[in-house]
Amino acid sequence: MMLFKGKLNANRRLSVVVITWMVIMSIIPICFMGYIWTTSLISQFNTDSLNIQTQYYNDQKILIKNTVDEVIFDMEFAQKIIHSASLKSSASIRDKMESKLKSEILFRLSKMRFGQEGYVFVNTLDHKALIFDGKIQEKPIDILKSNNKPWCDLYKKMKDTLSSDGFGHYFEYPFKMHSSNTSGYKISYVRIYKPWGWMIGSGVYYDEINKTANIERTKLRE
Repeated sequence: MMLFKGKLNANRRLSVVVITWMVIMSIIPICFMGYIWTTSLISQFNTDSLNIQTQYYNDQKILIKNTVDEVIFDMEFAQKIIHSASLKSSASIRDKMESKLKSEILFRLSKMRFGQEGYVFVNTLDHKALIFDGKIQEKPIDILKSNNKPWCDLYKKMKDTLSSDGFGHYFEYPFKMHSSNTSGYKISYVRIYKPWGWMIGSGVYYDEINKTANIERTKLRE
């Protein structure tokens, strides 16, 4: 009798072990598939997030380039009109008309914004800042005498690069933000308008690009 009970207990223990292993073996594939599925979702989310940030970055690059190109196109068109209208006028009248046109264009450019921090800036080839920090400088700032070495170095780099081939270029650099005295890293597109000796650029800060990308990433989670 005792031997029978011992065998029965042993069989029960064996059954428990077998059932336990069966449960474990059934759970492992489920957990593994869950891990693969979760990993796949995380990977897809990271890919989508990177694509959103890259796309927005590229969109902003196109925006600032198109802005500068359109400004220069408008300037060329306006100057042609003035030239045609003043063919029979004296040089002094032509100069006055052109001076008025410059003032109107500077005023319009100073009002242009891209998000909270982006704006258009205008420097001259003789190192004067006509629009700085999104504001017209009634008394143009002499950049090389500003005692701001990073700004001086940036101006020289832009001028040398643009003058070397006559094309527009992108520049990445840290600069004072429009809404505060702190600096942020930004990307700008700049071109020279030779008839007036102007360097016209527009730019956006990476902080704003990242902020917008983060908002879109949050939407992906929802």
